[in-house]
Amino acid sequence: HYKSAADTQIIHKGRIHKPSIALRGKSLDIKVLPNGGVIQSEKGSFGVDFSGAGGADVLLVWVGGESAVAKRKKGAKRQSRRRSTAIVSRVKAGKTEFALLAYGGDIDPEAMGDDVMVGDQTVGYDGKFITFAK
Repeated sequence: HYKSAADTQIIHKGRIHKPSIALRGKSLDIKVLPNGGVIQSEKGSFGVDFSGAGGADVLLVWVGGESAVAKRKKGAKRQSRRRSTAIVSRVKAGKTEFALLAYGGDIDPEAMGDDVMVGDQTVGYDGKFITFAK
């Protein structure tokens, strides 16, 4: 069941991960790609790629993402699902700030003009959707 891009959960190697970054706002459009998919929301885009071209089993990318870690009120119970401890890489390419997260491999993202190079993959943003190219 899908509510919004803020509900992202990843199952990798039998564990459920909930990234510490989320895309808020109403979802406007979804595109299914050969190796993943992308979502457009009122506040940006979220993409997932399973091709391995970026050097990881799973590559998650946000444009317009924000912290999904809410502060607990005193005495409140912890959430039953653990948030991912993976590090979010932030890269500014042109006027766009990308947030990238990888599972199953290390990435070293690097700005190249308006795009981000991740391994053998180019990640871009066309103003609506995140794009993946090899």
